[in-house]
Order: sequence, then C-alpha cells, then structure tokens
Amino acid sequence: PVRSAVKNIHFDGPRASAVFLTASSGAEISGNVIHDVVGFPWFENLRKATGVWILGLPAGGDGPVTGTVTISGNTIADMHAEDGIGLALVGFEARMRVIGNDIRGTNFIGILAFAHEGRTWIQDNNVIPGPEIFPGIYSAGNGIQVGPVFDGMFKDPVLPAFIHNNRVACANVNADGIAPASDPGSSAI
Repeated sequence: PVRSAVKNIHFDGPRASAVFLTASSGAEISGNVIHDVVGFPWFENLRKATGVWILGLPAGGDGPVTGTVTISGNTIADMHAEDGIGLALVGFEARMRVIGNDIRGTNFIGILAFAHEGRTWIQDNNVIPGPEIFPGIYSAGNGIQVGPVFDGMFKDPVLPAFIHNNRVACANVNADGIAPASDPGSSAI
C-alpha cells in the first residue's frame, strides 16, 4: 500500500463513493467538496452511498490501512441512498483523525467508525444527518457512531475513540446524536 492524498477536489454526483480507500500506509483527504453521491445496489434492494469510504483488510479491503489517515476540512452533503453515510471508516489499523468536516444529508449515519484497531479522533466536526429520506425503510439518522454495528461479524475496536467538540443535530426520530458502542475491551471517550 502507498501513502496517498486527495485534496481540494469538487466531486459532483459520484457513484457509490467519492473517495474509496481499500489499502494505504497513510492518507490525507482534505478540503474536498463532495455532494449528491448516487447509491449503488447494496443489500436486500437497498442502496449504499458514502462520501468517503475507508475499508481495511479485516472488513474486505484489498490490504491494511495503516499509518496516519487524516480526513479534514471536507464538505460532504446529500447521499442518495437508504444506507447513506458521510464517512464510513471500517477495519482500519491507522491512527484516524477526523477533524473539521461539515457533513449533511446522509440519511443513515454522519460518521461511522467500527472494526478498527487504530486510535480514532473525531473532533470539531459539524454533523447533520437530516430527516428520514426513505419512509418505511429503517434509517438510523445517527450523527456519530463508533463501535460494533453488526454484532459478531467484525472485530470490536480495541483502541479508544476520542469524540470531542463536535456539533451534532439530528432530525430523524430514530436518531442517536452520538452512539459510542463498546465492549469491556474497548472504549469510546
């Protein structure tokens, strides 16, 4: 895997994800504008759309995601899918720094981090998932979720997640603002 940078790019209407990182020895994803991501067929007639999708080896990526990954200063809006997520950070070993992003209109979750082994900082973000867009289909509408999502399918996080100084506003009646799920061996602060 190589170190990569995706900076100051305007993504208008990408399919599935604007940035899809499946192996890396470090990355910087900063200053981008990502909007109107078009969902792709995902699970049981649902669609998935993510602004940035980090998928390490334990979760099905091509290799490990290690080093330091910084996701900062991005504007992410309007995921057109039932499973819409602004930042989907799954199965990484890297030190993950999610700082100063503006995320809106995701439908399912604003920032999701799970099945990771690296320390995770989520701070100074503005997260507004918006209302339930697809009535009759479960939409969590959570602002920030860290920890196990699919019980037993993936390894639980082993290092802490530091969640600090974020602004989270939820309009969905199903929503948790911040959902730090953890087991005794892991923690979210």
